[in-house]
Amino acid sequence: MAARATRDRAAAARWAPPAAWDDDSIDDPVAAPEWTGYCGTIRGALAHERDGLPLCPRCEDALHRRRLRDEAHTRRTNTRA
Repeated sequence: MAARATRDRAAAARWAPPAAWDDDSIDDPVAAPEWTGYCGTIRGALAHERDGLPLCPRCEDALHRRRLRDEAHTRRTNTRA
């Protein structure tokens, strides 16, 4: 019962599972978990969605950069028309 409570608490807090951490960098305070193998890219963000994983900060940043780029492209396209 304690293990289930711990897993539920970790899921609620959106903590990365142990397998998302690289053994060589797990003790590094600035290390980030690698949820998908492509975190920090659009491909990583799509993998989060596909696999039902919470979006990590690096993939949130990638989506934000993509939105900004798409909005800039839309503005450029609309001003030409």
